[in-house]
Amino acid sequence: MNITLDSKYEPLVHEKLRRGEYGSAEELVNAALQLLADRDEDRRTLLAVNQGEPLPIDDRFEVRLDMLLEEAEESGEGVELSPQDWSDIRRDGLALIQSRKSA
Repeated sequence: MNITLDSKYEPLVHEKLRRGEYGSAEELVNAALQLLADRDEDRRTLLAVNQGEPLPIDDRFEVRLDMLLEEAEESGEGVELSPQDWSDIRRDGLALIQSRKSA
């Protein structure tokens, strides 16, 4: 496969190669595509988390946790939780842990 890069990226490619960060333009493009694939996978994972799935504890955990925290910060002002809210959270969390133990 042959590709043509936008000319605005040529200085970046040349600089990365000159500094020895990548051995070839192909290696650099492969690394860039891996970043894109990781980002796409992170987005799919965060959609699942936002629908109630647990956040996987894997090599991308910290990146995804940071993304979730950023999303939370951008979602607006926080609200004060009542003692009943905390009780409900605790109850639901314990039920979830129990259901995973019995599965």
